[in-house]
Amino acid sequence: MLIELRHRFPTPPEVAFTALFSEAYEQASAAQVRVERTVLEDRSSEGQRVRRVHVNPERTFPAPLARVIGHDRFSYVIEEQHDLAATRMDWVVVPDAAADKVKIRLVAAHGGPRGL
Repeated sequence: MLIELRHRFPTPPEVAFTALFSEAYEQASAAQVRVERTVLEDRSSEGQRVRRVHVNPERTFPAPLARVIGHDRFSYVIEEQHDLAATRMDWVVVPDAAADKVKIRLVAAHGGPRGL
């Protein structure tokens, strides 16, 4: 299954990167949408940053759906690769359930990020 997400930010990439990938923003947004974030990996080297973050939402699926998919919530790992000089991030979401069937990827596009 391919899920496509599109969102354009009305700001230069440098501004978006600075704001969206700050720890303060991530903590505030996680609290707002009620998810628990656990940073599994965060390393930078030669203008590249690699992050893996496990996300576990507070909300659960209805019981019948949870029985079908085998999990009570949509928890996942975000795998990010940032090219800081090019203000580019490739982002893959690997769900805890059905990881072999679903993958969500976000890549940079002219005029803003584009999900594929």
